[in-house]
Amino acid sequence: MPDKKVTLDKIEKLGVLAVLRGPSEDLTIKMVDALVKGGVTGIEITFTTPNALEVVSALSKKFGDKITLGMGTLTTPAQAELAKAAGAEFLVSPHTEEELGKAMVATALPVMLGALTPSEVMKAVSLGSDVVK
Repeated sequence: MPDKKVTLDKIEKLGVLAVLRGPSEDLTIKMVDALVKGGVTGIEITFTTPNALEVVSALSKKFGDKITLGMGTLTTPAQAELAKAAGAEFLVSPHTEEELGKAMVATALPVMLGALTPSEVMKAVSLGSDVVK
């Protein structure tokens, strides 16, 4: 597994992460194939995608280090370790919630917590979020 700083540097250089909420496992994988063929290699698969963990696992095996692969829309602490085990290289949540943030940070993967207010931004930073979205 790549070093956290290496992954964050790759994400910064990519400049774009395609966020996919695929309608099915098969179609999501085909969507990623098309994105990669078009030069988009920063991929985030949301937990709202059917069989999201299986999709990430399949993509990780198929593309390896040719893509930077993450999982988004994490809403429960248990999802953090599941995402890492499936092959996610970074984790994204739409909000800042303490137990979820701690679980995400505990994976040692790059973490992106969502925040809207200044208080939420400060909370995300205090929890160890690498990026606040």
